[in-house]
Amino acid sequence: IDQLCDAGVRRFKVATSREAELAAATLGRRAETEGPFEVLVAYPHSGPTLARAAKAAAGNERVAWSVLVEDERGAARALDAGDRAGADLGVFLDVNCGMDRTGVPLADALDVARRTLAAAGERLRGLHM
Repeated sequence: IDQLCDAGVRRFKVATSREAELAAATLGRRAETEGPFEVLVAYPHSGPTLARAAKAAAGNERVAWSVLVEDERGAARALDAGDRAGADLGVFLDVNCGMDRTGVPLADALDVARRTLAAAGERLRGLHM
């Protein structure tokens, strides 16, 4: 991560809560002099791993943290986890554009996006495809 920061990278994508912790440690140290940074936890987490990612995001005001969600219920859980950890988490709606791994089916994306926007408000930061 340090080498990427040295090369000018300011936006990062991680998959696991452990990777989020590593990003938090490095970017948190560098953010005061080099930020802001952005981190997307690019897998729809729930339960303990969501809480762990939210905890990693807490206390990093110069690092904008977001997580993937698949619907408005996931958005509500993510925002609640962020609030409980003291982290200002945003959410990206994960859209399945044909790879069939994660995300809301493309045919349902507009309806789910509207419901997710209603649940997350301004903390819906975009779509992930």
